[in-house]
Amino acid sequence: MSLPAIEQEFVVDTYNKIADEFNITRYSVWNKVKNFIDSLESGSKLFEAVCGNGKNLTYRKDIKTYGCDISSALIDVCRQNHPERLFVGDITNLPEEYRSEEHTSE
Repeated sequence: MSLPAIEQEFVVDTYNKIADEFNITRYSVWNKVKNFIDSLESGSKLFEAVCGNGKNLTYRKDIKTYGCDISSALIDVCRQNHPERLFVGDITNLPEEYRSEEHTSE
């Protein structure tokens, strides 16, 4: 993935450096996110772009979740609790199978 140098330095490199601290301080699912995820039927699929540490991906066990983040260190943290269906990626260039609008929030 080829990113502009400024994005690599100030986004990717920064999140790779702070991933462990980010994980410690981001542990609860926000209420509006809970409301959205709670509205999904059992067995639904949910893709979270910019999934960070994956806290939203583990909220419900009865839906199939997928996640991506531009930070490889955050994906490593996420894999500790959610080992499958994750990838390092740029949300402006997602693989075709993740471009569905089946479950999105506003």
